[in-house]
Amino acid sequence: MFAGHKRPELDDPAACIDETREYLQEFVADVDDLENARELVAHMQSRFPDHANPSTLVVSAVTAFEQKKKTRDAGIACACQLTTRPTRCLLRLAR
Repeated sequence: MFAGHKRPELDDPAACIDETREYLQEFVADVDDLENARELVAHMQSRFPDHANPSTLVVSAVTAFEQKKKTRDAGIACACQLTTRPTRCLLRLAR
């Protein structure tokens, strides 16, 4: 596995897969548990202080909470159900 967005001085150990899974699981749980994107970003940055690229985290958090609102408004369990295209649900894959 080769990380596409990383600090250049870091290598690509196999542990990256587990670390990525842990990060995604934390993100998904926080979307469920927190009230807004700002809280999510703050928590993720405190939990994973060595992760770079905060812009991606901010955009992902805002998007996740927009999708959370859409699913709640539509009365469905997951945003992947809002599309007619077959899609792999990241929320389910991370769990």
